[in-house]
Amino acid sequence: MLRHDSAPPRCWQLALRRIFKAQDFYGSIRPMIGMALVLGITPYSICRDGCQGEQVVRESWYGFANAISRWLLIAYCYLYTLQQKESLIGYFMHNHISQLSARMHDVAGIVAGIVILILPLFLRRHLRNALEKLVRVDRHLDHLSFPIDYRQVQYQILLVLLLVSTLDSTIIIVCLVCLSIMEVKPTFQLIFSMMYELIIISITICMFCLLAGSIQRRFKKLHKPLTYLT
Repeated sequence: MLRHDSAPPRCWQLALRRIFKAQDFYGSIRPMIGMALVLGITPYSICRDGCQGEQVVRESWYGFANAISRWLLIAYCYLYTLQQKESLIGYFMHNHISQLSARMHDVAGIVAGIVILILPLFLRRHLRNALEKLVRVDRHLDHLSFPIDYRQVQYQILLVLLLVSTLDSTIIIVCLVCLSIMEVKPTFQLIFSMMYELIIISITICMFCLLAGSIQRRFKKLHKPLTYLT
C-alpha cells in the first residue's frame, strides 16, 4: 500500500495561496499602491512591461485625473462647510472653545490637503526611485541567497489595511451614531470631508511606515552576510 507523506492542500489553503501569490516586490505592494491610486494620493499603478514582462510602476492619466478631481471635490466641501459655518466639533458642543477648535480643524484640513494630496504628486519621482532601488537591492539579496519573503510582505500589508479600515470605519460609525442620537443632520459635504480626511491620512501614514519597514527589513538581510563573513 502506498503512503503519502503529505496530505493534499485544503480549499482554504488553496484560497490563501491564490491571495498571497506575490512573486516580486511590486506584486507584494500592489494592494497599497492600488489603494493610493484610488484615493488620489499617487498617480502610480503596477502593470507589466510589454517588452520584458516584468511588473513595473507606471504613471497613468487616470491617476492624475483622479487626484485633481479629489482636490476639487474636497476644496468644494471645505468651502461649502465654511460658508454654512458648519463643523463636526460644533455639533457636539457650541461655545467659544468649539469655535476656535473648528477654525483650527479647518486650517489643519487645508494644510493636510496640501501636504497629503499635492506634495506626493510633485515628489512622485522620489517615490518611484525608492521603489526601483528596493527592487535592485532585492536582486542582489537573491544572488546572496537571502531572498525576501514577498508573501509575508503582502500578508502584512493586507493586515495593516484591514486594521486601518476597521479603525476608520469604527470612528466614522461612532460619529454618525452620536449625531443621529442628537437628532443632528449634517450635510453631505461635512460627512464626506470627515470620512475622506480620516481615511486618506491613515492610508498615507501606513504607506510610508510600511515603506520604512521594508527598507529596515532589507538592512537586516544585508547585515546577515556581513555577520557571516566576519
